[in-house]
Amino acid sequence: MTTAPPSSESPTDESTRGGGTQHLSLTMASLALVLTCTLIWGGQAIAAKVSVDTIPAVIVLALRFLLALPILFLAAYLGRWPLRIHAGQARLVAGNSLLVFLQTGLFLVGTGLTSSARSIVIINTFPFFAALAGRLLTNDSALRPRQWLGMILSVVGLQIVLLPRLSHGTQASLVGDVLVLLAAALMGFKIAYVRRILSDLNAMQSVFWSTLLGAIACSVAVVCFYDVRSIEFSGSAIAAILYQGFLVSGIAVLIWTYLLSRHPINHLTVFRLASPPIGIFLSWILMSESLTVTLIAGTALITYGIYQVTGTAAQVKESH
Repeated sequence: MTTAPPSSESPTDESTRGGGTQHLSLTMASLALVLTCTLIWGGQAIAAKVSVDTIPAVIVLALRFLLALPILFLAAYLGRWPLRIHAGQARLVAGNSLLVFLQTGLFLVGTGLTSSARSIVIINTFPFFAALAGRLLTNDSALRPRQWLGMILSVVGLQIVLLPRLSHGTQASLVGDVLVLLAAALMGFKIAYVRRILSDLNAMQSVFWSTLLGAIACSVAVVCFYDVRSIEFSGSAIAAILYQGFLVSGIAVLIWTYLLSRHPINHLTVFRLASPPIGIFLSWILMSESLTVTLIAGTALITYGIYQVTGTAAQVKESH
């Protein structure tokens, strides 16, 4: 049974509950959703920094997944999303879960070693990697010369951001930057991978089962290697973990995965360009982190370069 396309979008659209990807232009509703994700992710690096400064990253990751699960299950129940999967789908979910675990783990560990401002800039180079991976894994449009130029500009901007670490930074902070960059590369690949597997899964199946498997794996690691009773959970760390669990791993990831089932990658990632300025501003206000000339200049180049990569493909129009 087929249904007519809805005039507006919500995470409970009948057309995406059963799985499958679409190539729709962005509507005002989907634009509002992707900007919501952008705002949430803008504060992610600060929340990660606050939490991993006093709590081991694997414990933070386990709590993130565990907190997200009730949000996802409630959304599935209210939206009547089917969660049951068969063996073939389980393999796809397992692959996604591994990518989520590695990418988020690298991001948390790396952010703990560097500043939140630098982390938010570096992690948001992921559209560069998503554009490359999207070309390899999906049938989205090929990159144009202008987009390749944008990639070069992004690389130059990243070099400007990392340059002070190479000459004046500590070894630990440089390792942190590299780990966050690896997380950005994995994030870009994961986005393309999710876009591909959503032809066989619905958004809720992809997010829920990946989160559940991640929660189980991290919880087993915590039980085996950590004494949670000896760890001091400060009020700020608890608030940071709640932010990451409910808002980032729960609401934002679900919305983003739903949008990936409807729109090409490059139509969405362009709007994540707002995350670095938001993150840098919040790091300056809340964490008293310095804003260096190289950080601002590098961020500007990365932002402009990613716009060239993704902006040529992004078209926004209201649904009729």
